[in-house]
Amino acid sequence: MATASVVKLNVLFLVTKTLTECQAILRRRLINMKIFALLACLMCGTAHATLDSIVALVNNGAITDSQLAQTSELLRRQNPNLAGEPLRKAALERLIMRALQQQEAERLGISVDEATLDRGMEQLARRNNLGISDFRQQAEAEGMRWDTLRENVRDEITLQRLRESAILRTITVNDNEINEFLDNNREQLVAKQYALERFSVPFPASDTARNRAELERQVRRVVSALQSGGTGEQILSVLRAESVAVSGGAIGWRTLDQLPPPLRSVTAELEVGGFSDPLPDAEGVHLFRLTDTRDNTGAEITRTRARHIVLRSNPVRDDDATRAQLLEFREHLQRNGSFAELAERHSEDYSSALVGGLLPWFGPGEMAPEFENAVSTLPEGNVSAPIRTAFGWHLVEVLERKREDVSDERLRNETRERIAQEKLLRETERYLQRLRDEAFLEFPDAS
Repeated sequence: MATASVVKLNVLFLVTKTLTECQAILRRRLINMKIFALLACLMCGTAHATLDSIVALVNNGAITDSQLAQTSELLRRQNPNLAGEPLRKAALERLIMRALQQQEAERLGISVDEATLDRGMEQLARRNNLGISDFRQQAEAEGMRWDTLRENVRDEITLQRLRESAILRTITVNDNEINEFLDNNREQLVAKQYALERFSVPFPASDTARNRAELERQVRRVVSALQSGGTGEQILSVLRAESVAVSGGAIGWRTLDQLPPPLRSVTAELEVGGFSDPLPDAEGVHLFRLTDTRDNTGAEITRTRARHIVLRSNPVRDDDATRAQLLEFREHLQRNGSFAELAERHSEDYSSALVGGLLPWFGPGEMAPEFENAVSTLPEGNVSAPIRTAFGWHLVEVLERKREDVSDERLRNETRERIAQEKLLRETERYLQRLRDEAFLEFPDAS
C-alpha cells in the first residue's frame, strides 16, 4: 500500500473498503507520517514539544502547519486587507498548487542540476545589477539564507521548465491571427510609447517598527538620488555604496495599456526626466522615472555589419594576458595585417572564425550591452580596443552600417508576442485546474 500510486490507492479504497475502514487507514497513515516527522526532528536535534502537524495531504506529499503559517504571513504582507479564514484558504491553495506542480515535474523527470542553478543565480544577480558575491552579501544582509534562496530558485526553474514542457511548446501564433489582431487593434498598437526606469526597495523580512523606519529612510534616499539626476546605473551604484537595498533599471518601451493601472495614470502625467511618487505593491516600494517617449507609427534602426576575434581567459592565460594578446593583434592590424586571417587562425568563436570573424547584420539589443556600446561609436573601417563581455574578450572591426525601417516588422513581432502571452495565460489556467481536479487531496484536521 505504501508504494502504490495515488490512483491505485483511490481505486482500492472504493472497491474493498467501507467508509469507516477508509477513515481508519487515513488516520493510521497520518499517524505514521507524524511519527516519521518526529523521528526526523529528533535525529536533527530540533524536536519541539509541539509537533508540526499536517494540514493537508496532496497525493503522496504533505503540507505542514509551519509551511501554512509562513505562506500566510507572506500573503498577509502582500495583501494587508486579507486576514482570517480567507487568508488561510488562499495560503493553503497556493501551497497545494505548488506541490502539485513539483510532483508533476518529478513524475516527468524534470530536474535542475547545479550548473543550471548557478546560472540562474547569476541571472538573478544581474537583474538586480549586482555581481554574484555582492548579491549574496545583500541577500544575507536582508535576512535570507543563501542555501534557502538557492533552493527557492531551483524550485522556480523547475516549475518554469514544467510549464515550458507541458504548455509553452503547444502554443503557436499564425499569420492569420496576427493580421486579424492588427485589423482590430492597430490604433491602440501604434499609440505613444514610454521608456521607463524602475527603482525598487524590497519590504524587510519582518514587519517591525525599526524595519519600517529603515524602509522609509531608504525610500527617501532613492527620491533624493533621483532629484540629483544621473543615469540609472549611476544612481543605483551610488545608492548601493550607501547600503540602500535598491534594485531596478530600464524596463523598456511600453504603451500605457501595457502598464498596470496605478502606473498608467502616473506615467501619462510625467515629463521626460520626471519620476513618480513611491508606489507600493506586494514586493516592496517602487519609483519610476520617464526617460523618453516615441511615436510608434514609424521606426528606423541602424544595423551594423562587423567582424570580431574572440579570446577567452583560461588557467594558462588570465584576463590581463588575454587583453594584451588582443592589443598585439590590434597593433598588427594597424600595420596592414589581415583581420580575417587573424580571426581564422586565433578566434575562439569557431563559427565566425570559419568566415574570417564575420558576424550577421545586427541591430540594437541583439548583442551584449558592452559589445553594443563600444561598437555603436566606432567609425566604419576602424578596429576597437579589447571589449570584455560575458562571452570573452573581443576585438571588433566595423565594416558598414545601414538605416532600416522596421515599424511594420516590430509591430508584427509585438503582436505575435502579445497573442502568445494571452494564449499562455489561458492554457496555464486550464493545465493547473486539470492537475487539481485529478489530485488526491485530504485535510485531516477539517471538521
